[in-house]
Amino acid sequence: MILQNCFLVGFKQYKFNSKIYKSNISLKEFVVTGEEVIKRTKQKSEKRYLGITIVIPLGILLRNKIPVEWLWGKSNIPINFLTGIFNLGYFWMLLFLIFYLISYYRKKIFMVKLKILNGDLVKIGEGYAKEPLQITQKILKWW
Repeated sequence: MILQNCFLVGFKQYKFNSKIYKSNISLKEFVVTGEEVIKRTKQKSEKRYLGITIVIPLGILLRNKIPVEWLWGKSNIPINFLTGIFNLGYFWMLLFLIFYLISYYRKKIFMVKLKILNGDLVKIGEGYAKEPLQITQKILKWW
């Protein structure tokens, strides 16, 4: 298993090493085919209409209650170069923090599910894949 949270990093001649792990149990029975992914996605999308009908009115109500500065930073009018740079830096730091927390959460969930199966994960090194993860309609190709 290669821990690859961002498949866009390491394209062309720039390769970044990812952590490579090995499990002491076989995970082959948990491989999902492309048809199963399509079926699950359709089932989930049918349930999302309820969420959309709740989120849109809630967003409209909260739009004026939550300060815009919490997400984008201080207003940059009149235009100030340093304020603009700070706002962009603040936004990118917040975005990277969110991505880091999501990847940490996903790894912990995977570790918990692996422990339930009496498995263990051992880091065996670092490296990169010669070809990126490719997903086609019916067949999932990993490398």
